[in-house]
Amino acid sequence: VLPAHLPTTLRVSITHKDSVAGAVVVTGVDDVTIGIDLELDDGRARKDIATLASHVLLPPEIAQLPDDDAARRRALFERFSWKEALYKALDPFLRRYIGFTEVHVDVVGDRAVFGGDFFARDGVLSAEGALLRVPALPAVVLTPAQVRRRR
Repeated sequence: VLPAHLPTTLRVSITHKDSVAGAVVVTGVDDVTIGIDLELDDGRARKDIATLASHVLLPPEIAQLPDDDAARRRALFERFSWKEALYKALDPFLRRYIGFTEVHVDVVGDRAVFGGDFFARDGVLSAEGALLRVPALPAVVLTPAQVRRRR
């Protein structure tokens, strides 16, 4: 049961794919929005990965993908998922469609830092994400993202 009045600083994002779901909830922050996405590493072939990559990644992002097929596929799904989570975090205050090629993802280990030409123009101070591992579900790619914005 939800309270009659939810705090204005409550942030919630949900995601699901097949029979797997995830959510992230943050409260008490005024200048942060959040998003979460879940993808399933479905084992698709390298040519299918190349097609998907050409639609959702910028050329420098594609160049950073590993050459090994399984590692390449996983890295693509991670970047795809991070971008989806970012879009969910940006939507509450941008309220417009953001294309996959408007955002670039810089990956360091299990962390992502996002950038794009529109960030400064639209009041984004920083945007970052993380990769959450679900040991019981190794095919799951789960990525929360947060955006800190100007008030």
